[in-house]
Amino acid sequence: IEIHQKLNPIQFLLSLLEGIYGLMEVAALIIGQEQKVPSRLRSASHMLLKLLHKNPSSPPAAVSATGTPSSPSSSVPLAVTNLSPASGIVSPKEKQPYQFESFKDQYKTLEEVQDGLRKAGLESSNLIVGVDFTASNSSAGIKSFHGKSLHLIQPGVVNPYMRVIEVIGRTLEVFDDDKVIPCYGFGDKTTGGHGVFSFKQHEGEHCIGFAQVLEAYMHITPSIKLAGPTSFAPIIMQAISIV
Repeated sequence: IEIHQKLNPIQFLLSLLEGIYGLMEVAALIIGQEQKVPSRLRSASHMLLKLLHKNPSSPPAAVSATGTPSSPSSSVPLAVTNLSPASGIVSPKEKQPYQFESFKDQYKTLEEVQDGLRKAGLESSNLIVGVDFTASNSSAGIKSFHGKSLHLIQPGVVNPYMRVIEVIGRTLEVFDDDKVIPCYGFGDKTTGGHGVFSFKQHEGEHCIGFAQVLEAYMHITPSIKLAGPTSFAPIIMQAISIV
């Protein structure tokens, strides 16, 4: 989700750099190539982060894994920990100038949730949908979905993926200015752990609004053969290529 919010330049640069470095570490771990993160970039990132942390300006706004700045009015603080403590950027033992904070679960309507997101700093977003079509959806459904696959498409049945698409769509679609939503599947027999496939047949064609996302999902799912392995690297790389 792309966030547009006014920040102090130093605050913004620090948050952006830490976010990019964290994503690089996560992506490297996912694809098993952590050692290929350039050592020069590693060293430069560490040095710049140290310099920025010494800046006497006000504490930078924390950015969560979803890209949402923390709200200073939230009441339940959570400790900051780095995804990769070995990187030396953030240590749980070090006193940090900022902290992540949770949201109060006090919403009764969809409009209240959307208003809460706006107050937290979300002004607009560019949404991308990635759906896991690995065989684990069958085994997981045995325990959590009445013994059926989580991707079951049947008249009168709303499977978990349909429900998530509906809920996320109704909540976040208002923040997507152009309503163009690229949708991809991964982990099926044709892509395995090495690629993604588009919900749309023609290259460059995307769903417009979440109603089309749900329609496309229900249309393609019955013909998809679940496989594996479960790897998020292809969908992460696809998203990077778009944004």
